[in-house]
Amino acid sequence: MKPLSSLAGMAGTPQSVEYRVGIVGAGPVGLALALRLSDHGIGSVIFDDNPGLKREGSKACLIQGDVLEILDKSGCAAQVHREGVQWTHGNVYIRGTQIVRAQYELGNRWGPFVNISQYRIEQILLAEVERRADIEVCWSSRVEQLEERAEGVTLALRRQGVDQTRAFAWVVACNGVRSNVRELLGVNWLGYRHTSQFLITDIRAKLPFSKERHFHFDPEFNRGYQTIIHPQPDDVWRIDWQLPPGVDVERDKVDGGLERRIRAVIGDVDYELLWMSVYRFQQRRAERLVAGRVMLAGDAAHALPPYGSRGMNSGIQDADNLAWKLALVMRGCADRSLLETYHVERTAAARENIDVTERTIRFMVPANPVVRLRRRALFVLARRFRAFRRFVNSGTMAQPHRYLDSPLVQPPSTAAAVGRFAADADLSVGGQPVKLRSLLGRGFTFLFVGDRPPALLPLPGEAPRALGPLPVNAVVVMAGTGSGPVAQPSTPQLQWARANAAVLRHYVAGRWHLVRPDMHVASVFDGRRADEFEAALRHGSQAFAMAARLDASAQPDVELIAA
Repeated sequence: MKPLSSLAGMAGTPQSVEYRVGIVGAGPVGLALALRLSDHGIGSVIFDDNPGLKREGSKACLIQGDVLEILDKSGCAAQVHREGVQWTHGNVYIRGTQIVRAQYELGNRWGPFVNISQYRIEQILLAEVERRADIEVCWSSRVEQLEERAEGVTLALRRQGVDQTRAFAWVVACNGVRSNVRELLGVNWLGYRHTSQFLITDIRAKLPFSKERHFHFDPEFNRGYQTIIHPQPDDVWRIDWQLPPGVDVERDKVDGGLERRIRAVIGDVDYELLWMSVYRFQQRRAERLVAGRVMLAGDAAHALPPYGSRGMNSGIQDADNLAWKLALVMRGCADRSLLETYHVERTAAARENIDVTERTIRFMVPANPVVRLRRRALFVLARRFRAFRRFVNSGTMAQPHRYLDSPLVQPPSTAAAVGRFAADADLSVGGQPVKLRSLLGRGFTFLFVGDRPPALLPLPGEAPRALGPLPVNAVVVMAGTGSGPVAQPSTPQLQWARANAAVLRHYVAGRWHLVRPDMHVASVFDGRRADEFEAALRHGSQAFAMAARLDASAQPDVELIAA
């Protein structure tokens, strides 16, 4: 890494460091990070080059239900879900013949996917940001230089035409693929930019298509190439073309080529062109996501093609992973080495995303005539024979990464749940229907699933003193029709619930699971000894010694009652 730019001699250098997080970039990742930090009791200041949110059509046009779980912790998911187009099926066509109609499991209360523009998501997140007293947003503010010192990072800013400096304990760059912060840090940008050209148009029209994903290989309206059609709210449709070499979209706008291209897809229907963009996608990642006191997240950390909707979604997952770790470090509950696990875990996620999308790209854009001929033969076979259809790669829809090699989680061989985003389940708590994930994600949660009560309880009432702003809770789920009585909670931190046996598909019966604030399962353990709970929490958080030991030495002081 090359040295950080020196600020020596600059006027206005601050005398003290603000014990907040400086966030560069007010896109969905920067806004989500600020909200999750605020949820954990940490303030932040967001800087963005633009004078306000920048409207850029659909851009990132899909949010996963699992990522809405993250936004729900900050109170933003319900509106996104309500306004967006929810869909559960994806369709794949070859030369107009439908070969696949895939159904995606609901899996959670939000469904698998919701289509809504990135800009609208940003508006909803910003509205919540503006309600938070501990978040400041500075528009028209560009970072020109930065310098790390022992106590923090000083940013040299050009704000509304005026030079100023501000210093923060930590800085996170969320300012996109062309992040100048990444360049100032000298972090290598690994990967490549693809040569194929793509065109996105957002049009408003009443179209006869089902409101689902439609992926066309070699359609009549784009012979030899691909076209993807996605519904958006308010009768807006996003049409994404792979373009043949040599197409000049600006010339097409003048000579009618663009009009003919759109008409070939939608027919003789009135439409309004709302936005268009030509792009060449990238397959890149930053070599390091943590450089001293500066971290990279979202597109500043990894650039991905749109197949599988991995860009914005993985960026919000970056933010959720980083927020609780920064909270522990800034509250003095963990050493700054905890932040290195952000690099380890989210680099692994970026690698997985790049590997998956690279396979899709190689299928969609054949590298040579032999590969192109082989793909053409597959198309012929897949149209006629079902057995060949599984080899047609239209992009694998993204799922949360499973952390397989992290110092914060047990080896994956321990249990299938370890490292995964915690599976949701329908529960009954006090006779009221509740989703399991609604009880997770605000701190660390000890989760027990079984057909009879656990031998010991963690009784985590005093643990928040040791983990700063992050609460430590427990949820006991009695699963199965033959399960015993359900107990009344003895503390506000302890929830008792009933569920059917289906929940046992995702969790280990009769054992405790430690679920992190980002809702990934860190460990699975017996919990028959008092020290197991503290050991699991210490390993999953890298926190310093607990201020008070978790007392798990006794049966719960509760009255057992019938459910």
